[in-house]
Amino acid sequence: MATLGASGRPGRKAMRKAMREPGTSTTEEPRRLPVLVAGAALVAAVAAFTGTSAPRPSAAGAVPSVALSSSWSCAGGTAGRGSLAAGQLLIDNAGAAELHASVRLVAENGQVLTMGVSVPAGRGVTVPEHLPGPAYGEWTGALVQLYGGMGSVYQGVSTREGSSVAACEPSASSEWYFAGGSVLRNAALELSLVNPYPKAAVVDVSFATNEGDEQPLAFQGVVVPARGLSVLNVAAALRQRLDIATTVTARTGEVAAWETQRVAPPPAGAPPAGTPGALNPALPVPGVALTLGARASSRQWWWAGGGEVTGLTETYQVYNPGTTPAHVALQLLPGGRGTGSSFSWTVGPASLSAVTTNGQPWALPGVTYTSRIASTVPVVAVRAVQDDIPRSGPPSSGRGISFETGEVQPAKRWLVPSGGRIATFSATGASVSVYERSGGQLLRALSATLAPNQHTSFPLSGVSHALLVEGSAPLMVSGAAVALGAS
Repeated sequence: MATLGASGRPGRKAMRKAMREPGTSTTEEPRRLPVLVAGAALVAAVAAFTGTSAPRPSAAGAVPSVALSSSWSCAGGTAGRGSLAAGQLLIDNAGAAELHASVRLVAENGQVLTMGVSVPAGRGVTVPEHLPGPAYGEWTGALVQLYGGMGSVYQGVSTREGSSVAACEPSASSEWYFAGGSVLRNAALELSLVNPYPKAAVVDVSFATNEGDEQPLAFQGVVVPARGLSVLNVAAALRQRLDIATTVTARTGEVAAWETQRVAPPPAGAPPAGTPGALNPALPVPGVALTLGARASSRQWWWAGGGEVTGLTETYQVYNPGTTPAHVALQLLPGGRGTGSSFSWTVGPASLSAVTTNGQPWALPGVTYTSRIASTVPVVAVRAVQDDIPRSGPPSSGRGISFETGEVQPAKRWLVPSGGRIATFSATGASVSVYERSGGQLLRALSATLAPNQHTSFPLSGVSHALLVEGSAPLMVSGAAVALGAS
């Protein structure tokens, strides 16, 4: 376990503003208590699901209608193919009718491009974030307005070291938190702030790092333009910080926030980060990770899919932005594999602490599981993965890095982007169905029955559009899933 101290100085509170409706103009504008007992008994094996490869519709399913926001904010990439972190939007339509979208791309230099996009029923469309002329290579954000259909929007980034996808954000907030990030000789970190509203926002940014609590002067009073974007290069203010937690607070207005972590291959002979006494260390695994911040801290966080396999390093990073010590417990819940495991520790005020499961006597190597962080005070938690072996399938998505912020609340319905696998978990037990759109109808493609505290995963190979996951009781779902509410 690596514990990172801070000065204990509390972060500043935002001056909250009443929520405003996002603008839709398309014209250019200026610029719990922790679990104390390990090895709790869990309930029987994970139920099998129908189908083991690409989903095949087997039975028509009438699912209730769902409500989803029509306004989305996205950021974290750069403009133009081949640029530093080339961005693209992924607009999915799981509905029965064609979906129309208005997309406003805005570069950090203030350049704006507005376009219309149509997405067929049950399909997805990729929109490259390309702005002509001087905007090439600039950090870019997007404001997307959806009309009709059942749509969701995702932001993708690509570098020479890999790619990453994160959900776009259907609302803004006066506070944002990140529990992971590094600035080292081969690691760069950018913070992207999008303002979807017609008035400028002003924000302050502070950090809890392995060197203590830091509030760089240049990151105070940052102006985020109306319907625009501001990007902060964290390395410009912080040097040689292995672990960084970030707090964004708005003095006026509200924003949406993402972090882009870029890691190049380590230089020859560079000591691995974390080596005691090492000078100028480097992160060992290259890649890119795009992460949407958490709007609030919470006493619990869940990950439906987790586990460590050969070549994968799994770390749970916990950020305590408050003024009271947090007594934290990490639970590993393998479902049908017998007993679970837990580990408890303390995270100081305004501090970041990380626990790596690999090599721990209480861990469950080679076992997939659902994981949970429980805390006596609200914290923010992410599951960070470094994977140095190419592979497909859970719990790894292949070589590279990732930061997955946990889920706080279960939901009965989730919209999930295409590709990879869906991991689901039920605390109470539930029947789970995965639906896809085919021939204008919503059909059940895969299904499973989960007992209490069980999890399972569904393969999605060959699927090119979003799918709907529905449970008879509330579920946790892994990845860049978007929770749906009943209309």
